[in-house]
Amino acid sequence: MRNSFPSVLVCLGLLLGCVSCRQHDYRTLTIHVPEMRNSACERVIRGAISRTPGLKQESIKVDLAARTITVTFDTLLAADKNIEFMVAKA
Repeated sequence: MRNSFPSVLVCLGLLLGCVSCRQHDYRTLTIHVPEMRNSACERVIRGAISRTPGLKQESIKVDLAARTITVTFDTLLAADKNIEFMVAKA
């Protein structure tokens, strides 16, 4: 009985080691920015949202004609409202 207890603990440890929590949950968000009229506005907004934690910098896509910004971010580090707030503040 004594000899089986350590092996049970080892098996339990291996089982728990295989089960993991989510490390990333990426979402894509498109924000309509009616006040964005030129590339200067784009630079200001891009600079403001680039400081958001969890935002993939390479995913920031700006469409000046449609006046939209599309970003991909990790919802475990930031929320869509955080990004919208940064855009409105800029």
